[in-house]
Amino acid sequence: MRQLSKFIETSSEYLAIFSGFLVFVMCILSTYEAISRTVFNAPTKWTISISAFLMIYAILFSSAYCFLKEGHIRIELLLDKVGKAWSRFLLISGYLICAAVVVLLCWKGLILTSRSLAGGWLTQTAVQVPIGYVNAAIPLGCLFMILALFVLIYKIIGE
Repeated sequence: MRQLSKFIETSSEYLAIFSGFLVFVMCILSTYEAISRTVFNAPTKWTISISAFLMIYAILFSSAYCFLKEGHIRIELLLDKVGKAWSRFLLISGYLICAAVVVLLCWKGLILTSRSLAGGWLTQTAVQVPIGYVNAAIPLGCLFMILALFVLIYKIIGE
């Protein structure tokens, strides 16, 4: 289990780095849009759409890393007031509830992605791409979030 945990942590780090790269590309696209709009008076129709798609991937792909680094918000005051056993119970309960919500999101994301790919749905933006490719970020990101949550639970149980 330790090797699997290490693999999930490493994969999440690589996804977070990839997400950072996507944000960098979004910055380049925004700069390009600003220059073409103000300097050349020739705004583009595609940079905002592409940036929005990249943002979806960046958020969902970096969420597992955020879970693993405990970058999410939690009430430390409550955990400090209760004993170690209650603290562990509350953390595990919270992570299990979070995992249940992410599993539901993953399931619905899979349904949405499969329907949009099967139906050949296109985005309603200036750049029309199959929306299934955009929706695919939901189940992929959720899969890594679920794995990250179970790594956190495994670490708490192992303490």
